[in-house]
Amino acid sequence: MMNERLKLVEAEKMKARGFEMPESLRQLRDHAKVVLDQRLAEVFDHVDDTFFDLADRAASNGEQATYFDAMRLIRLQRKSIEHKFSQAIDNSFQRLGNRGYRGASTRASAAESPAGLTLVENEDLEEMIAMDSMVSKVAKRHKYDLKLLVMRINSIVPSEVTAINNPLGPDIICESLRQTLLELEIDIRSKLVLLKLIDRHVMDAVGTLLVDGNRLLRKFGVLPDLEKQQAKKAINPNQSAQGSGAAKKPDYQEGNSAFAKHGAERSGGHSQLISQLQEFLGQPDNYAYASAPNASISQDQLVSLVSGLQREWGESSHSEGGLLGLIEGRLQQQGGPGLGRQDYSVVSLLDQLFSRMHSENHISGGFSRELRKLELPLLRIVLQDPSFFDKEKHPARRLINEITQVAIGFPEDADINTDPVGRAISEIAQKLSAEETMGTEDLKQLLLDFIQLTEKERRKALMMEQRVIEKAAASEKVNQAHQLVDKTLNERMQGKSFPRLLVHFAEKAWCRVMFMACLRTESSPEQWETAVGILDRVLAHADGGEVSDDDVKSLLAAIQEHLEDIAYESYDLGRLIIRLEEYFYRNKSENDKPDEGVGQIEPVAEELTGQPEEVAGPKVQTIVVANKPHETVVIRKIKTDMPGQRKLEEDAATEGDEAAGPDEASLKALNSLCRGAWVDFLDETSSNKRCKVAGVISPPGIYIFVNRQGTKVAEMNRNRTAISIQNKNLVVLDNSHLFDNTLERVIKDIRTSRQAH
Repeated sequence: MMNERLKLVEAEKMKARGFEMPESLRQLRDHAKVVLDQRLAEVFDHVDDTFFDLADRAASNGEQATYFDAMRLIRLQRKSIEHKFSQAIDNSFQRLGNRGYRGASTRASAAESPAGLTLVENEDLEEMIAMDSMVSKVAKRHKYDLKLLVMRINSIVPSEVTAINNPLGPDIICESLRQTLLELEIDIRSKLVLLKLIDRHVMDAVGTLLVDGNRLLRKFGVLPDLEKQQAKKAINPNQSAQGSGAAKKPDYQEGNSAFAKHGAERSGGHSQLISQLQEFLGQPDNYAYASAPNASISQDQLVSLVSGLQREWGESSHSEGGLLGLIEGRLQQQGGPGLGRQDYSVVSLLDQLFSRMHSENHISGGFSRELRKLELPLLRIVLQDPSFFDKEKHPARRLINEITQVAIGFPEDADINTDPVGRAISEIAQKLSAEETMGTEDLKQLLLDFIQLTEKERRKALMMEQRVIEKAAASEKVNQAHQLVDKTLNERMQGKSFPRLLVHFAEKAWCRVMFMACLRTESSPEQWETAVGILDRVLAHADGGEVSDDDVKSLLAAIQEHLEDIAYESYDLGRLIIRLEEYFYRNKSENDKPDEGVGQIEPVAEELTGQPEEVAGPKVQTIVVANKPHETVVIRKIKTDMPGQRKLEEDAATEGDEAAGPDEASLKALNSLCRGAWVDFLDETSSNKRCKVAGVISPPGIYIFVNRQGTKVAEMNRNRTAISIQNKNLVVLDNSHLFDNTLERVIKDIRTSRQAH
């Protein structure tokens, strides 16, 4: 896929390079770049004052530091941003030479799919809303000038120019800015401040730029009488546009993509998706009502009927007929006209969508009831705004996605009345139910207020999760160090014969030096090599060969230095150095006996605090032999005495399964289990414990699970997690934009089912 994409981009560039831009368009481009570059420079000129003021009014030192950091990063990247923005505007003009060019990549991708389903994070969503607001404001204020400029550019370039790919339109300018700011790594609050400055200085200049652009092209003779023709059309709306090339594109329509507009034109006011699905969602042959317009209930009447059913629907138990059954039943009671073909399709699709959401059982009972209250208000919104299904950024759709994404984290027994997020969802349901008509701006405000609340809760949970991950990572690092030290010592000593003194040296003293060196590997990798090298030098003297005085002195000095570095107890250190020195010189005489003053080798007396008994085990007894520190013993296994707690082995109940290993399907599901994914842990009684993946400690692949507050619930290695998935003890939930994903599945099932017949 990546190679194909690269080839496609290269082909597009080659087409664009072959485009000889007309002089009129070239001058328009140069003028636009000068104006936009100047306005962007004004933004950066005001950045320092704006962020200084925000820092002065900051509520905490952390917030103040955030604004100062953002200001510093913006300063550092100013030149790069200015250059990239200028280049992006240049490219938007050059791409008009490609006949297949339809606009910015993000909007083009939305137009390729009828449902236009795009998954975004909360911070991305806030940025997208700010960008949408800027685009809508400019489009509304300068609709007429935009329309004229699109027509003029359209008549002199190979591509089909629309509001979406007009290089001086708000869509392209905002998309160019968005792409330019991608590498600016500042927090969302600072980025929104920067976007406000851009709105004030850059987007406010678009109106003047459009007027200048029309004047310049008119001067070059590009559709010079266009304004007069438009004035005549305003007087005589039935007059058709001829000869000007205006019929080549649809007029600009605020808030809708070209795709959504064409769909609305073809389907008589409903969305392109509904038009495509009407064949599958239309009334059955025995439908009781005629579908002719004069025999169908009007949209205003239907909206009023839906509003009247709100209380009955919210308070009643879920009927088998669902939304469609409720509405049809009420229409039959009234004895009037029935649903028209398109309205039937809308109600039927939403009915199937909500039924699917409830049946998948991802959302707890309390939140499921609140979502039920949103069904009729959402139906009312869809009936009034047909772009709902075609616009992935529709505020009502975003709101439902946000609500479902938050609700999925609550357990089945959650009380929504005691939780701020639960109360907010209940208030949204009440507001949508009470308002018979709610405009786009009101929906956006509801969305922004809900995002602000959930973002606050999310940040609290993320702080807790970060502490859990850091603690788990530190614990795993200690465990890995334990394992490496044990492995290294056993590789050198297990199954071999060594004096008891050297066994004591390795198990009680030098293992700690190696342990600390292992923990410091990232910052000082040479410490581990040095510690292992000294161990090898000590063990090499076990063969009984003589050593020089210089070698002994340097070795003892190195041992003493490293033990002092880890704060080894000074008294024990002194005794150990004396015994090692005596041991190194023991071979001067074959029958040399231990010095009577050395005494017995005493084991370390302290126990590891908090260490499980089965892990600590009995103390090593091979070294507790009076006056025989040089006696040789065979080492079965080294048992080290290091700080920290060793992890327990996996539960015995899973040992047999782990030996067999998980199947391929379980491993595939595990590989898709990323941070933020929600799962259910199912026990023997079929009750569930809902958790989220806080992170994966790698290596060795430890999965950390937390609840919605960020408190640690479970920790499992990769193998055991995969086996839990295989045994269905761990169920991975589809928790990302539940509404959009369910819509995709419903549409797929509808098409598959009807095509099969």
